[in-house]
Amino acid sequence: MNTQSLVGDREKARYLLGGIYNTALGYTLFALLYTGLHRRVHYLAILVIAQSVSVANNYMVYRWFVFRVRGHALADGARFSTVYLVTFLANLAALPFLIDVAGLPALVAQAVVIVGVMVTSYLAHKRFSFRRPPN
Repeated sequence: MNTQSLVGDREKARYLLGGIYNTALGYTLFALLYTGLHRRVHYLAILVIAQSVSVANNYMVYRWFVFRVRGHALADGARFSTVYLVTFLANLAALPFLIDVAGLPALVAQAVVIVGVMVTSYLAHKRFSFRRPPN
């Protein structure tokens, strides 16, 4: 196995660990807020709150633990935010469809969306958010 392949495998393993942590944090926050507030606050407002809190945490985990990049923090942050904005908008579109059209419970629907976001965001963050020129 060449060293570049090994580095890529380690990065994917770190992404999986970081993704599990980030997903658990974001989903737990959504679930707690939904459980406590769903009778008074619409599930999309709860999603906005949960996403807003978890994105800052995700940036730090991906930047320092997964992709291990240095420098360019503002540019990385802007690209990272762009990726999360796109995935957030997809989440905003998918959640009502899964709940109101497909009839899934809110917590199940959000879990379904998270799986798709996790796979897509790895590629987007690797190739866009935290890209660096080849050595």
